[in-house]
Amino acid sequence: MVVYSLYIIHWPETHLDYSRSELLLHRSYNNSLPDQTLVLQNFENAYKNLLPEERTPFIHSRGINYVYMRGDNDIILIAVTKKNINAMSTVVFLHNFYGILFHYICDMARKQKTSQEDLRIGAKLSKEVIMDSSTLIFELLDECMDFGIVQVTDYKILREYIKVEANLPKLGHYGEQRDEYSSESDIEVGDKSDHKRKQAKDKIKKVKSTHNQAVNADIIDTDTSYINTSVLRATSSAISWRPKGIFYPKNEIYIDIIENCEFLFSLSTNSIKRNEVYGRCLVKCYLSGMPVCKLGFNEKYISGIDNEDEYMIYEDPKNGDTVRSDNQLKLEDSNLTVDGDDENLSEDGIEEGLDDIKSTVELGDEDTKTTDDIVSENIPNENHRKRKKKNHRIPIRNIQFHQCIELASVYKENIINFIPPDDKFVLMTYHVEQQKQKRKLPLIMVKPTYRILKSSNKLQIMCILSTNFKKRLHCRNLIIKIPINPHLIRLDHEANEFSDGMKFKAEIGNVSYKIDSSELFWYVDNVNGKIGAMKMMAEMALASKDNDTLTSEAVQDSLNNKYMQQSDAIEDSDDDTEAKEDLDRYYGVNGAVSSLSKRIQKSIKFSQDFNHVKCSFNIPMLSYSGLKLTYLKVAEEQMKYTCFPWVRYITESNSDTHSSNKVEDESLSTRDCNYNFELGLNCFQFVD
Repeated sequence: MVVYSLYIIHWPETHLDYSRSELLLHRSYNNSLPDQTLVLQNFENAYKNLLPEERTPFIHSRGINYVYMRGDNDIILIAVTKKNINAMSTVVFLHNFYGILFHYICDMARKQKTSQEDLRIGAKLSKEVIMDSSTLIFELLDECMDFGIVQVTDYKILREYIKVEANLPKLGHYGEQRDEYSSESDIEVGDKSDHKRKQAKDKIKKVKSTHNQAVNADIIDTDTSYINTSVLRATSSAISWRPKGIFYPKNEIYIDIIENCEFLFSLSTNSIKRNEVYGRCLVKCYLSGMPVCKLGFNEKYISGIDNEDEYMIYEDPKNGDTVRSDNQLKLEDSNLTVDGDDENLSEDGIEEGLDDIKSTVELGDEDTKTTDDIVSENIPNENHRKRKKKNHRIPIRNIQFHQCIELASVYKENIINFIPPDDKFVLMTYHVEQQKQKRKLPLIMVKPTYRILKSSNKLQIMCILSTNFKKRLHCRNLIIKIPINPHLIRLDHEANEFSDGMKFKAEIGNVSYKIDSSELFWYVDNVNGKIGAMKMMAEMALASKDNDTLTSEAVQDSLNNKYMQQSDAIEDSDDDTEAKEDLDRYYGVNGAVSSLSKRIQKSIKFSQDFNHVKCSFNIPMLSYSGLKLTYLKVAEEQMKYTCFPWVRYITESNSDTHSSNKVEDESLSTRDCNYNFELGLNCFQFVD
């Protein structure tokens, strides 16, 4: 792979014909290319001549190959060459280099104690930040690529000897600087004392990892320009992701198995349309030396390949689990609940379980039990006795391993053997199709009902919540968003805002209505498992002129994304009438009320989804796919220290929200999954 030149450009509104790109930075590795202006002009013309569905990351025009990648804020990275290079390797390099820029610039903005405005500016890469940090970017290019050939793209290695800081914008903090002629002396004294106290806290030295100094004493890292000399040797060694000489006073390893649920349930047919899990295994490694870690899961073929070779295992006769004598993970003390352990369905499939949920929701009886309650909970007693479990296979696929993993051990022994990088990294990602596991039930079940009272011009919404996981587990930060289609149901916002037209009542949590998204939010901080039915009621005032248009046919058209085109839906009044209403609303005369509700409702686009109830939640210590870590061993030949392992499981769905356990580093996160319920005609009731 030989890259002739690398460009970083800013090109907003690429779909417009008159838009132009702006060159921010570029580095040339070969003089055979024409002028940079001609190269970019050729790229723009070739890009605009392509149809939207033909705009792939690879463009060939006039004997020049372009490989580009889009970033945040209309930033585009382009690799240019005349040779037939490895396209996928080039794409991976652009992706890794963009991640390096994000680490150096955006992570530094988080670590620095700046204001909220500074954090907002440095949250993503932008045109201004890249131009201001040109010195840092050029130095990174010199280390990452020589003569167009990729050298190093590991941020953990680069950060050890590239100490150039990004030039980030800093805004003044309110209250720290005041006019020296101000007469408020007492306020100035208070501000000075607060500032001194803050400086004293900043001077508190923190114990950090020390490199190339393997001693038992805690060493204070006071020199940020310290360079580990073994890093230079690590770049050319077989283990390039971890330098030698790393030392920690306490050796710990944190393993987080986080699973995001992609779920779609049809309320009209009472069936699951989609049920998938996108998981990732995050590791925080604070180990000294060059440790060798081994991990084992309860999946028989973690590599996805059926291996018929025999390997040395020991099986516990009590529970059928694989047991190894050198296992450092105390399974008997684990509070993990694996959702796959629940044999709560017969061979008839998921229909039986869904019927149980439906009956539970309709009755609303908290004592109503599903078939899952019949099965005893997997809680170890004093004698560590566990019930016999079936050895089922998890339909895991699309596994992506970190480069530190030895694939031979995965194929032969079904053990993940690796020398971990320092600090945080993604060990592996995987995908599980839950629909192939018929015993799987929805973790959270929501059933909304829209009742339209035409006689009293009222809209009543009732939502019933039920959970289907272990009682000893807790679902945190549950948010249920119930849409109210403004093109179908016209609310009287003036009556709802300035009178008692809007009422909420919930057995658990809080309820609010957001007019800018036309959604009803049900917030539940903490909810237990095995809840039969928790109800929420809401009542709102309807516009009297829309009673005749609310019919079952209109609801069906709305569910089919055929929005109503009546004059009331998106009707704009005449200019004179609208100006008169604005004046009356401004001065508060002629019965007009000063409210922006109508204007906000008009700004809602038709493309917004109003046919799905969205949920976001977080369930700690639950593995929805059934994947469980059963074996862990950490060994270091020279130091032979004792390691403290920590394992955590999280099942979540963070659609359109920020999860409480979302990692700060965006490079460690995966896609945001949606946990939705599709509305049907049976969810609407009309009462004359």
